[in-house]
Amino acid sequence: MKKIFLIGLTLLSLSSFAQYTTISYSTATPLGGYRDFVASNSWVGFEAGYQHMFGEHLAVGFQYKYSKFYEKKDRHTYDFTTDNSVGSITGVRYSYSFVNNFNFSLNYIGQTNTSFTPYAGFAIGPTYIDNLLIVGILEVDDDTWAFSMTPQAGLMYSIGPGIALDLKVSYNYIPVKYDDVTAFQALGVAIGFTWSPLLD
Repeated sequence: MKKIFLIGLTLLSLSSFAQYTTISYSTATPLGGYRDFVASNSWVGFEAGYQHMFGEHLAVGFQYKYSKFYEKKDRHTYDFTTDNSVGSITGVRYSYSFVNNFNFSLNYIGQTNTSFTPYAGFAIGPTYIDNLLIVGILEVDDDTWAFSMTPQAGLMYSIGPGIALDLKVSYNYIPVKYDDVTAFQALGVAIGFTWSPLLD
């Protein structure tokens, strides 16, 4: 919580330099083969970022996104393979994924002189992902860095001079291999606030 507060304070302090500053709560739903590891929605998420305008509609910036996925499965017998042995274990299964996206973003922003301002774009950058699997006394922790790709689209609704509600939908793709999974995929929804002197 302290880390989130510090990130938010830093971004707000940058608002005089950046044309758009955004802080949001985010959720995500796993897609594709990654659901074999974690199928439950992520209800613990946070996004923050800032963008600078180049021209009338093009915005370039940086955004950070954190998501925590968790799923508990009933007691079952699972086969496992390690570097030294092959076996099976019976127990309740707990699966966790902690995803940290550090992305550079490019967005096209529509007209800002109305109550509703649509935008759409793309974000790419390094991602740190930590997968944790616990079954009984067996614990497997695997973490790695990968390059993520995130198309996104959203809508800002002005609620006062220089501030707007921000609703965004995104698709997060990370080509990371874990067990039989070849990529992390998730559909995300974020809602928060955007500050900008360009907003009416």
